[in-house]
Amino acid sequence: MDSSSGAIGTAVNRAIDTLVPIIAKADVGIKARKRWLDRLWTAFQDDEIPYLECLGDYWGELCVTKEMASSLADELLPFLENNWGPASTGHGYFKGTSVCFHYILQADTMNCLRR
Repeated sequence: MDSSSGAIGTAVNRAIDTLVPIIAKADVGIKARKRWLDRLWTAFQDDEIPYLECLGDYWGELCVTKEMASSLADELLPFLENNWGPASTGHGYFKGTSVCFHYILQADTMNCLRR
């Protein structure tokens, strides 16, 4: 499939822009939303092109509650700390950096960054 024109990326970005508010507003339980986010996270991590890159800007909105955002930030913080912490060589890359920051903003727990 040739995407040299950017048509695929444009279509994916439009789909993300359309679907994120629908997913965020869906009246589902915490377990279902967590499963959805886990599946999106897997797709986001596995996306090598990267067509789903802009999805990283919506994680806080997708998790809906501060409690879920805080819990998910706690899952990602060790990876972020591994790349940015004092013991880091400074050359690491963590694809979930923006995702983790969006969770932290949604959870309103910026003080966790002071560690």
